[in-house]
Amino acid sequence: MGAARDPTTGLTVQEDAFAHAVASGLNYSDAYRQSYNVAPDTLPSTVYENASHLATKLSPSIQALKQSSE
Repeated sequence: MGAARDPTTGLTVQEDAFAHAVASGLNYSDAYRQSYNVAPDTLPSTVYENASHLATKLSPSIQALKQSSE
């Protein structure tokens, strides 16, 4: 069973938090660390790779959030 998704956005709680954090100005890695349970010993390259893939997947949501805050 996967993570619960918001019926209106289709995003999980973590994906939504990540999208909002990026839209508010955090870089991908910091937004990922803030939104997900990242172990302190996780390699920065792993965080960056995961965050980059997530940002690509959520690009439409991030752009919509940025536009709505203008």
